[in-house]
Amino acid sequence: MEKGGYMKKLICVLAMAMTFSGCATIFNDNMTMLNVTSEPEGAMVYINGSPRGKTPAEINVYDKEPVDVVFRMDGYEDVGHTIGTCLDKKWLILNFPIYGHLVDAATGKFYGLKEKKVHGFLVPIDKK
Repeated sequence: MEKGGYMKKLICVLAMAMTFSGCATIFNDNMTMLNVTSEPEGAMVYINGSPRGKTPAEINVYDKEPVDVVFRMDGYEDVGHTIGTCLDKKWLILNFPIYGHLVDAATGKFYGLKEKKVHGFLVPIDKK
């Protein structure tokens, strides 16, 4: 192989890899561990309508879109909370070069949940 041929191939491969990827696209799997607690403990937790366990718990959730969390327990009113998404600023800082930003924006990998912890205060149902 000629002396400059190896370097040309290496530069070409690196340029292609950088063109078709962004930091968040490579490193962000769009899942976040959500810490859920309640008062009293033992409430059933529903994530986007699906039962996911009782408090306290750590629940892996998809973080590309808002997450609806509902706490339910017999004798108590249901408590709901929606966690929105926001631009995850670390990917803006870590991405290089600019086309990495474009790839991440197009794939939605720039976004994450605004909150990583949710606490539900359950209120007893008033029995008159």
